Amino acid sequence: MINFGIITLTFLVFVYQNIILINEETLILLCFVAFCWLAFNRLKNAVYSNLTETSKKIETSVIVSMDQLSRLLTYSVESQRILKSVVSDLESLGNHFHVLNSTLLSNLPHRLVKKSSETYPKKLLFVQRLEQRTAKLLPLIVSRKLAKVAFINKFFAHKVKISAFTCKHNISVREYINTI
Repeated sequence: MINFGIITLTFLVFVYQNIILINEETLILLCFVAFCWLAFNRLKNAVYSNLTETSKKIETSVIVSMDQLSRLLTYSVESQRILKSVVSDLESLGNHFHVLNSTLLSNLPHRLVKKSSETYPKKLLFVQRLEQRTAKLLPLIVSRKLAKVAFINKFFAHKVKISAFTCKHNISVREYINTI
């Protein structure tokens, strides 16, 4: 450290020899230098500790920010990788969908023809059986209805003795005899 006595003695010698002129500016300069020197000696520990604390806070803040930035970048890279994977999966799915649609559209007419060729013969066979049964059933129904009509006609002609029915019965008996 600088000895204050040596500095004062040297200063007095310079002033006495007129090397340093003492005027207002010089006195202001001396006061400023003395103030700076005293402030430095008295406040250097407080300023040093304050600057150390501030630098540690800034360092901690920078480290936390860097960690957050690192995590954010890692998350962003992972998200982009997942997004690229999803995009490629969607493209692959789209291609498979296109192939599936093409295959289905090309096979659809063949399947419809095959299904129709399996279904229509069964339906036609069902309709044919229904026709045969209807053809057998209709004569039976018609003959029963005619038998009932004949029975009712005979009943009205013989039992009730309505003249219109008696006349019809006589005409039909003559026609029957003529055909024999």
